[in-house]
Amino acid sequence: MKKRAFFLDRDGVLNHSISHRGKERPPNNPEELRMIDGAGQAVRRLNQLGYYVFVVTNQGGVGLGFMSQADLDRIHAKLIDQVRSCGGAIDQIKVCTHKPKAGCTCRKPKPGMLLELAEEYSLDLSESYMVGDRSIDIEAGKQAGTKTVFIGSASDAPPDVDLVSSSLAEAVEQLFGPEKQS
Repeated sequence: MKKRAFFLDRDGVLNHSISHRGKERPPNNPEELRMIDGAGQAVRRLNQLGYYVFVVTNQGGVGLGFMSQADLDRIHAKLIDQVRSCGGAIDQIKVCTHKPKAGCTCRKPKPGMLLELAEEYSLDLSESYMVGDRSIDIEAGKQAGTKTVFIGSASDAPPDVDLVSSSLAEAVEQLFGPEKQS
């Protein structure tokens, strides 16, 4: 039987971006990683609902030399630990570290990372979700055949997105209702 998954973009969905010289950028070291409130608990709830949870993220800063692969690995180790401290688990983190114009098949908006995970885990993409805060995330999900969730405001959302939410935690509640208290 095919399984279901949530594919999560990292920056803007699980953690905050960093303001730097008037622009937003991803964290370049573990000290800069700041989780978004409720994100770890939302991952825990998705785990409890039987979904695989994957992070699919473009991190061209490695290819461009803004951070090392070792720094990226440490950022992801901290992310996994912070989600775990909320009772959640990330099943795998898939990363495109190519330069933005490298022409690879993995960099979103191409669906390569999602398709690789779908094959590896025997996923039913039509029953899975791609969650992101940029149009390229939504495009990757659409190309892979998933449902899509845009994190942000309705005025910024791509026109063909399935759900718009202000946060991952809110999206999980919109899709599955409030968490039952035990």
